[in-house]
Amino acid sequence: MDRGDDVDMRGLRLIWLVEYGNWVMDTVFCFYFVTVVGDQRTFSGTLMRVGSASLTLQSLVALVVSLVLPRVNQKCGSKAVWYAGNVLFVVLCLMIPPLREHDYVILLLATLTGLSEATRDNNVYILLDQLTPKGQEGYYVAL
Repeated sequence: MDRGDDVDMRGLRLIWLVEYGNWVMDTVFCFYFVTVVGDQRTFSGTLMRVGSASLTLQSLVALVVSLVLPRVNQKCGSKAVWYAGNVLFVVLCLMIPPLREHDYVILLLATLTGLSEATRDNNVYILLDQLTPKGQEGYYVAL
């Protein structure tokens, strides 16, 4: 997209709507881990906590993905990667409640959410940069 003085308001509204949904989903995800998985639940036979291990691995996966994300964006397009990350996060979150009693499945699903966290949180700024006039990106991010 040519970055002239025009702002693609439909595109920005869509991004704001999806990002609001992301914020709600992230909040629910964190609340779920605190209340359902809990901070005291451990893997059988160990002292390692399920919630802590899951969210630690989620962060590590997000870090690794963010390192290779520029190449993935170049190959697939930042918009497609952003959409895929959003869909992946919703699917993974919907899979967790029925499987909540299986500690290692919870660990795997939570770890995989790191893929979506990295793509969603990084690519939203790339998309905002493409949709807003040069020099006004901060204004639209603040909205």
